[in-house]
Amino acid sequence: MDQGIFYGTYPHRVDPQMRVALPARFRELFRGGIVLIQGYDRCILIYPLDQWRLASQPVAARPMTQARARLLRRMTFATANEDTLDRQGRIVLPQGLRRYTGIEEEVVFAGVGDALELWSREGWEAQEAKMEEEGAQIAEGIEEWR
Repeated sequence: MDQGIFYGTYPHRVDPQMRVALPARFRELFRGGIVLIQGYDRCILIYPLDQWRLASQPVAARPMTQARARLLRRMTFATANEDTLDRQGRIVLPQGLRRYTGIEEEVVFAGVGDALELWSREGWEAQEAKMEEEGAQIAEGIEEWR
């Protein structure tokens, strides 16, 4: 795995204590700490602590005088939970984030470059269907992003 680049999908199960093990191939990147936040699409975004500091800077720089910026700051910082991995590479999923995502027992980790996303199995299946349906149109429009 490239340093700090997350990719692939990994199905897992949440145990009765609401813990889930991170994919083994990525655990070393989280030894310095882990941050979980509310993702934008009913998932949990998971960052290594050092990557979180970089990723959150543009949000923190948004002016508090703009209502949308304040809402984005709340979504980003008020839902953030810092944790550490236990000896088995597990984290506890906070109740608020579980409620937001609908996560119960079956989950899917999805690598998205600088972070992992954690989805309920049903939520991930809906995303897969959306990617299949809209993927070609999104790829055709990627030049507009530059």
